[in-house]
Amino acid sequence: MRYAVKLITAAGIASLLATPALASGKEGWYFGGEVGASLPSASKYRDATTLNKVEADTGYGLNGQVGYDFGSLRVEGELGWRQNGVKKVGATSGGANGNTNVATLMANVYYDVALGMAVVPYFGVGMGVANVSADNIKKGGAKLYNGDDTAIAGQAIVGVAYPLTDSLALKADYRYLRTSEARVTETGKATKARVPYSAHALMIGFNYKFGGDDSSSSSSATATPLSSPILRTPASQVAAVSAVSTQAPQAVQPAVIRSYLVFFDFDKVDLTPEAEKIVTQAADNAKAAKVTNLRLVGHTDTTGSEKYNMALSLRRANIVKTALVKRGIPAEDIAVIGKGKSEPLVQTGDGVREPQNRRVQIILP
Repeated sequence: MRYAVKLITAAGIASLLATPALASGKEGWYFGGEVGASLPSASKYRDATTLNKVEADTGYGLNGQVGYDFGSLRVEGELGWRQNGVKKVGATSGGANGNTNVATLMANVYYDVALGMAVVPYFGVGMGVANVSADNIKKGGAKLYNGDDTAIAGQAIVGVAYPLTDSLALKADYRYLRTSEARVTETGKATKARVPYSAHALMIGFNYKFGGDDSSSSSSATATPLSSPILRTPASQVAAVSAVSTQAPQAVQPAVIRSYLVFFDFDKVDLTPEAEKIVTQAADNAKAAKVTNLRLVGHTDTTGSEKYNMALSLRRANIVKTALVKRGIPAEDIAVIGKGKSEPLVQTGDGVREPQNRRVQIILP
C-alpha cells in the first residue's frame, strides 16, 4: 500500500511539472485502456476441515473501459483481467505452482477534481462481478485446487489524468479490488474451498474522448456589431463602424459591418457550418472594402487554466485565419491575437461555461 501511495504521489508531482495541454470538463463519450502490475493479497482457501494460505507473485493486469463524461462526473463500464503465478502454498514455497486468474465486469463512477492545473486528480468506486479462477494450483506436485466461480466484486480507485490533446489523456491510478467468497474445486474432495480474492493494482493507460454533447455550448455563430446590447459588450471591445460612401452624396451605399463574432462549442476549435457562413461574409466584406489589416482576437470562457486558455484562444483565432485565407484574404494582412479568458464578453466567475465567451472577433478597421 505504501508503495502504491508513493507511486501515485510521484506521478502527480511529475505531471504538475509538465506543460498543460487540455482543460478538463469536456463532455462526451470516451474509451480507455490500461495495463499495470497486479499485487494480490494472500488468499485463504478453506473448507470445513482445512485452510491453505496461497501467496502469489506480482503479476499483470489489463483493463478496458467505455464511458460517458458529464463534466466532473464520469460513468463507465469496464472489462478487466488479472493474472498472478502462485509462489507459496502454506508455510513453504517448495513445489508450489499454478495461477490465480481473475476476470472482472465492473460499473465505475468517477469524480474528476478540477483544480485548474495541468493534471486532473480523480476518485472512483466500482461494483460488479468477478470470475475467480484457481488454475491448477499445486504443492509438491500434488494438485490442490482447480476451477472457477463468479463472485460479487467492488473496487476503489484514485489516480491522476494528464491531457495531451483535446481528446487524448494519459492516466495513472491505484486500484483496490475485493470480492465475496468464490467456491473452487478441491482435488479429491466432494466439497469446494471458499476463497475471497483481494488485490492492489498500479495501472497506467489512456482515455480517448469523442466529441460529446455540451448542453451549455453554443453551436451557432452570428455576425453582430459589438455595440449590440444583447451581447453586453465590454467597454474595452472595439465598436462596430458603419461605412457610408461619400463619393456619391445622392446615394448612400449599404453599410459594411466592421466587426463579426464567431462562436465555438465548449473546448472546441473547429468551425460549425454557421461559423463558416460568418467567416465567408467577413471575407467578402473585407475584399469589398479593400481592407488590408484585419485583426482576429481569440477568447475562451473561464473554464480551465490561464495557460491552457491562452493557447486555446490562439488556436481558435488561427483556425479563423486559415478559413479567411482560403476565401482569398492574404495571410500577411491578418494579425492574430489571443486573450485567453482575460476579457469575457459576459462577466462570470471562474470555471463557468458561458457560450458567448467562447469566440473569435473579426475586426475590419
